[in-house]
Amino acid sequence: MSETLVHDAEATPAAVPRPSRARLITCWGTVAAMLPYFSIKIAWLSGSTVGTGGSEVAKSSLFFGLNALTLGMDAVALLTAFTLTYRWGLRVPAWLVVFPMWVASGFLGLIALGAPPAFLATALTGSHLSGGSSELVHPWVYGFVYAGFTGQGVGLAIAFVLHLRSRWPELFTVRVSGLARGVSGGTVKVLVTGVCGLAMLTAAVHLYWAGGGTAGVPPQAVAGRTLAGCVMEAAHGLLELVGVAGVLTLARRRSTGRLAVPLAAAWLGTGCMFSWSLWGAIGEAFSPIQNAAQQTVTPLSLLTIHFQSLAGALLATAALFLLLEGWSAIRTRPGQ
Repeated sequence: MSETLVHDAEATPAAVPRPSRARLITCWGTVAAMLPYFSIKIAWLSGSTVGTGGSEVAKSSLFFGLNALTLGMDAVALLTAFTLTYRWGLRVPAWLVVFPMWVASGFLGLIALGAPPAFLATALTGSHLSGGSSELVHPWVYGFVYAGFTGQGVGLAIAFVLHLRSRWPELFTVRVSGLARGVSGGTVKVLVTGVCGLAMLTAAVHLYWAGGGTAGVPPQAVAGRTLAGCVMEAAHGLLELVGVAGVLTLARRRSTGRLAVPLAAAWLGTGCMFSWSLWGAIGEAFSPIQNAAQQTVTPLSLLTIHFQSLAGALLATAALFLLLEGWSAIRTRPGQ
């Protein structure tokens, strides 16, 4: 399986037809959804202060560095969209496709699922998606960028599923019980149970904040809290619980149903845990910008970030181990 994940010799471009019109539309629609983000980042890197209020922070080297970093991240997403669509993408080592997509799924999955109801809450309450105007970025920027992120998330998800169907079709036909026959269990299941408890704890913190809890929330953030922000917090906590349920299902020998369902849940949930905690750590590194935007961190939020990152990485590793160990059972019993 490890060699298969690196490169599947059976899934070569010569054996796969040219991308269909639907796949091409998905790819270029995803690219189009990236244009709002690219345009505003390029504008800021070029010295423009559009949408920033013209503050001094927007002209700082830290602000420039953060925007260069995030522009590079979206460039990786752009390249990934092409890799998932065209036949040459099947020649790319699997880890170069899987890892960026896992991180992107965590980032964009939360936005794609949480932003639409958050936008609705914004429209109903007349508040701002960002929790209020800040001296760094104007509220309209969040709507402009998050709408593009939502399109990116949907487009990349569709393209990734189609790529998986070409590369590893067994993932969509086998049942969880077929995976379990090849898994020894034991230590991995003990690890999964313990880490799932940690993940549920961090999920509970997000749901507590979503419900209006103030412990660990800076006073200025409490004052600027909006219904939209609570919706995003709730979506975060729920996605973590989805990831926990997916990994626990993969670890159970008696689980039934298609493997693709719990695998997708584990993928999205662990990606959300890891990616957004990574973003939180980046935000901590750029604390001068955060302070200027009146967004500070607290001991509870820092603990949540670090525990969430650990839980996401460990649960994803456990899910991968289960998949690798049971892969021979999957390939020999593809109809189960």
